[in-house]
Amino acid sequence: MIKKSITDLQFDIRKIAEYASQKVGCIRADIGEPHYSPSKKFSEILKNIIPDEKFEYAPTFGVPKLIEAVKFFEYKKYENFRSPQICITAGAQAGIFSVCNAVLSKGDEILVHKAYYPPYKNIATLCDAKLIDIDFYDIELLESTITKNTKMIIVNSPNNPTGEIFSEEILKKIAQYAQKHNLLILSDDVYDRLLFSENTKNSHISEFAPERTIACNSVSKSLCLTGARIGWILGEKNLISEIAKVHRNINSCPNSTFQSAIADFLPESKEFLDMFSKELEMRAQKISTVFINLGWEFIFPKGGMYIWVKIPFCYNEMSGEEFVSFLIDTVGVSGIPGGMFGKENDEYVRFCFGALRGEEIEELRKRMSNL
Repeated sequence: MIKKSITDLQFDIRKIAEYASQKVGCIRADIGEPHYSPSKKFSEILKNIIPDEKFEYAPTFGVPKLIEAVKFFEYKKYENFRSPQICITAGAQAGIFSVCNAVLSKGDEILVHKAYYPPYKNIATLCDAKLIDIDFYDIELLESTITKNTKMIIVNSPNNPTGEIFSEEILKKIAQYAQKHNLLILSDDVYDRLLFSENTKNSHISEFAPERTIACNSVSKSLCLTGARIGWILGEKNLISEIAKVHRNINSCPNSTFQSAIADFLPESKEFLDMFSKELEMRAQKISTVFINLGWEFIFPKGGMYIWVKIPFCYNEMSGEEFVSFLIDTVGVSGIPGGMFGKENDEYVRFCFGALRGEEIEELRKRMSNL
């Protein structure tokens, strides 16, 4: 009775997380859940709103004062569009699904970087489309992969799982190809406020192709409000007004109370964002030192909450999933196998340092040194 496209959906990250949860005392570097307290100022705002809240439906495009707050929060992107519009969504994932559902038809193709956020593939499957993962750093390969069926390119910078940031040169090329081949660009910006150096430049692709770019963001990771389920999509009015029809029919509206609270907090969020980014950078430095001392190869992240580590040669007889299970069983440290982020990544593991406080990273160091 259930469609094959549904039964084929993969939730492998949750499977690893459930396995790790059964190991008492396991250091949980698997799920991308920031272990950092939300702003006390936000908590106070929410507490003060609740007594007077009517708990009603919100307008289709979101609570007006939140739309205004997002305009200010995203002003650098907002100014790139000729006729910008914002639609508040139930987290970034609902925004991504709404965009894909509005654009993709059976047999269409989405291009993503070879290390990608797993729900992209599931969302493509739900739309009867196909996900094509390639190396975005190979510019010539990128264009040669575009076919008559290609409809969309997803850009995620800083990248989950690698923490890499795509250069302005690469973004310009992607924009050029999108214009040449009439493609939509979906920019997943969930980690774009979590940068690790004042000198880190994170250009946005809407600078180069605003008429065919949709930016998607949320407060889940940057403001440590994963359970609030508040995000947004931003783009040209002619696109967003149509995509909003999809979101309206899968989710009447995001939580109106959280919309109101976040609207009041966003204009005051810079101090929290700066503190959290500095904390993440410190954690990135600490966990990098762990792998340097172990002699393991890794990509040092420029943003986000993850470190992308290559499985040592001495364990290369194991699959990525076997290696992560080995870590959980042997030293009580969890991660996510790289193969869950694309078929070519089985020799890597993603560790979420955003989920680990300093003392947990120190304990991770001690345990990993026992391998």
